[in-house]
Amino acid sequence: MKEAFLPPTYLIEGGGKLLISPDTDLAPLGLTTRDVQTLPAGALAQIPSAPADGTLLNEPGGQTYVVYGGAKFVMPDSDYTALGLSPGAVKLVSPGVLSQLPAAPPDYSRIQQLGDDSGEYVALRGSRIPIDADALEAMKAAGVANGPKYTLPTGAFVQVPLAEVKRGDSDCDGNIALIDVVRVLQKAIGVPSPGICLHVAGDVTCDGWAFPADALLILRFVAEVPQPASTCPNVGVPEPAAIPVRNAAVGETPAVTETPSATPSATPEPTLRPTRTP
Repeated sequence: MKEAFLPPTYLIEGGGKLLISPDTDLAPLGLTTRDVQTLPAGALAQIPSAPADGTLLNEPGGQTYVVYGGAKFVMPDSDYTALGLSPGAVKLVSPGVLSQLPAAPPDYSRIQQLGDDSGEYVALRGSRIPIDADALEAMKAAGVANGPKYTLPTGAFVQVPLAEVKRGDSDCDGNIALIDVVRVLQKAIGVPSPGICLHVAGDVTCDGWAFPADALLILRFVAEVPQPASTCPNVGVPEPAAIPVRNAAVGETPAVTETPSATPSATPEPTLRPTRTP
């Protein structure tokens, strides 16, 4: 399809438009320029720029891909049933056309991989970050908790690598600043914090929790004060994003065990002694 008086030509598959060259991309599909439909000006703006989720596409002699979130993922033959898809739905596209589709879904998409028991992740800048209840709370505070959820085919995580996050970068913006101190303090006092990476980067004391002590170390880093000697990696060191092991003895208030009060002993009754009759 193309618009009147405009040269760009598109192939429509899965409800989305893919840019093609009519001189080279039609012949492999058994089409000619006569098969190109002309639409009124502006009509193509109403068509999404990527195929719908679950669309199966194949380039001649190439691999089959499935589209989720506008991104393409290699589709293993063994995954069709598990993903509710059919090999018969694969559509042929021109060579090179699939290069237009990115390798990762949009930011804040929640993703998991078929057959992977490592849990759920959030996509961010082409990589993925593990999430837990704390992460979901932070995403809600940041207004990004309602992103789409995708179960991706086996092997998809290869193209969405685990993110590297700097220790102390609680909002994952790549910088460590006073706002990261604020995010940690918010979490420490129970105020909803929009630091979406607080759960993986806010603990810089290696006890598994974001506490005021962590905020102080991050503040020292921002102020360029030397970090105290520690077996824990310094603030600012990039590490693969991982949910820390939490020390319950540090992060949780121990349960109060009530000491049973002593039961007062009964007051002995006076012993009545017999009186003698004179």
